[in-house]
Amino acid sequence: MLTGCYQKSYLESTYAKAYQTLVFIDLDGFKLINDIYGHNKGDEVLRDFAQTVKSMLRDRDAIIRFGGDEFVLLLEGSPCRGVQQRIEVIRCNIEAYFLAKQLHVSFSYGIVEVGGNIVSAINQADAAMYKQKHLRKQKHLAKQ
Repeated sequence: MLTGCYQKSYLESTYAKAYQTLVFIDLDGFKLINDIYGHNKGDEVLRDFAQTVKSMLRDRDAIIRFGGDEFVLLLEGSPCRGVQQRIEVIRCNIEAYFLAKQLHVSFSYGIVEVGGNIVSAINQADAAMYKQKHLRKQKHLAKQ
């Protein structure tokens, strides 16, 4: 197993439905790493990303590799506002970690309450993540 994360099938388990908050994450800058440095480096980035995020989660939280460079975090008992602050800290740490390796890696995310329906939560969080990704790209282009 490349990343040491739960697999996507975990989201279909009864365990997944017990979590209150879902965060859908998509890496920013990952395709460029694969294109420039090759897939072995891409695999290393995925492993490092997963392990670094996992080290910043609580023991009862879960990280799932959804596919490619997409991950889902399942978090217990956190209101979305508190979760956003935690995810921003994680993102800053991820950016610093990879910058020290001279790589530009970050991520966009969407946060939703699970509400007992994982499929719906994933769809909502995915849509929120794409909205954030678009806004981050626009902001980045405006700076250039």
